[in-house]
Amino acid sequence: MGSSNYDASGLGARVRQLRGKDTLAEFSDKFGVHKNTLSRYERGESLPDAGFLAQLCDRIKVNAAWLLTGRGPKNAEGTGEPLCPRKDWNGGPLADDRYVYIPLYNVVVSGGNGCFTENEEVVDALAFKNDWIRSELKANPKDLVLVNMAGESMEPTLGKNDVLLANKRLGVAHTDGIYIVRTGDALLVKRLQFLPGGEMKVISDNPAYEPFMVTPDPESGNFQVIGRVVWVGRKF
Repeated sequence: MGSSNYDASGLGARVRQLRGKDTLAEFSDKFGVHKNTLSRYERGESLPDAGFLAQLCDRIKVNAAWLLTGRGPKNAEGTGEPLCPRKDWNGGPLADDRYVYIPLYNVVVSGGNGCFTENEEVVDALAFKNDWIRSELKANPKDLVLVNMAGESMEPTLGKNDVLLANKRLGVAHTDGIYIVRTGDALLVKRLQFLPGGEMKVISDNPAYEPFMVTPDPESGNFQVIGRVVWVGRKF
């Protein structure tokens, strides 16, 4: 750790990645360091001490080899870990070509603001079996993305903090199901029923939310179907 040849900036970048959405103050409080010290670690201006690094590895369950060198799996649980430290995440193959990485975007869908576009930041990835995606989902891995769920309008089917796998390739003929849609500046997850004449019934699985009808206008973009939800991951 004390070698002048050590890449402190790379280690700092990985510490910053682990901090995620926490502020400097929030993260530093969790690990007993001053926020200014944490800031110097992240900028590569100083090397973290062993105690701080040990806490990261123990409490976040991060792989020490990845933290120190950037090599190997990010998570300490073993080679089956779904998180990917690589940047080429969009349907990219793993060393074991039976699996592919699907990117997780920093997008929250339900009723919040945001844009579901290719310019959104990829913050992580999960690994899925290539054969399962193609045989069960009938999908190309490059058409799949992961986003986070918020709100209660789709309970009990979908809940807050669920991770949704969506297929952006919709095809010509839509079938009834759960979709990510954009209306105005809001991204929603709703059950869609496709009716004759291009009209859609937009349904929330939570009965407290009334269904409504829409007739999408391609020119105005008043209502746009973004992708179909094909899988959900949930933490209990």
